[in-house]
Amino acid sequence: MSNTFAIKEVMDFTVESYSASGRGTLLFYVDYAGNTTINTTAERLDLRGGQGNFKLISLDHTKDTMFNSVLPLVDVNALATKLGVSVTTGAATAVMTEVLTADASNEITLSQTPTANSLKLHLLNFERDLGTEQTAGTPATTENEYSISTATVTLNATTAPVGTKLIASYEYTSGSANQNVKITASDFPGFITISGRGLVDDDQEGQKIPVSFKLHKVKVQQEFELTMEGSNATELAFNCDCYTILNAAGNREYVDINVLQDEAY
Repeated sequence: MSNTFAIKEVMDFTVESYSASGRGTLLFYVDYAGNTTINTTAERLDLRGGQGNFKLISLDHTKDTMFNSVLPLVDVNALATKLGVSVTTGAATAVMTEVLTADASNEITLSQTPTANSLKLHLLNFERDLGTEQTAGTPATTENEYSISTATVTLNATTAPVGTKLIASYEYTSGSANQNVKITASDFPGFITISGRGLVDDDQEGQKIPVSFKLHKVKVQQEFELTMEGSNATELAFNCDCYTILNAAGNREYVDINVLQDEAY
């Protein structure tokens, strides 16, 4: 196989917590990245002198390596890694707003059971305008009052005859499978390890050859945007600064790259 090859396919990669000895805890796996980039920068100091101030020598310094990727799918674990927090699983307080229609019994049934004192209930004017607020009380005798039992809300017959639309906003307790990630002020990302495999095409024989990459010690940049709009899906930037480890040869190493010539794809 030739030493020259073309690189086209994106790298699939695995993220794990950094461990100075052995493997860390696997955090998430990405086989859907829009792109993956490893880049290196450095600075060069030119020393000059003499008549004409010609170049005497150049000193290289300040080498940096980065890993950049764009994720068209948002993994809750990738988001947690950027935030420097853990994903917790369990019941939590969630929010709900819904439009419901009063039935022949002057009742509406909420999708969830509201937590105590969290229900805000309004008549709906037109398509989305908030009308008169309904308050807890005795709907059998008082207009614009309601009573609630679990998720069933009973309305005043004069205020809300059959077909009346109402907008209900409330909090409720989610199920136990809920995944929770919090954006906090004091948590920041820790060190992780990124390892992955890509594919290259040998330019002489046309064979696909796997290439493995290992970025030993990196820290993801915490900046991100979650843009929610009708015509485009959000993308999560997963950009990382790389740090060195001391390798077996005693050198400071950022990335280990292996072109696996003896492994066919």
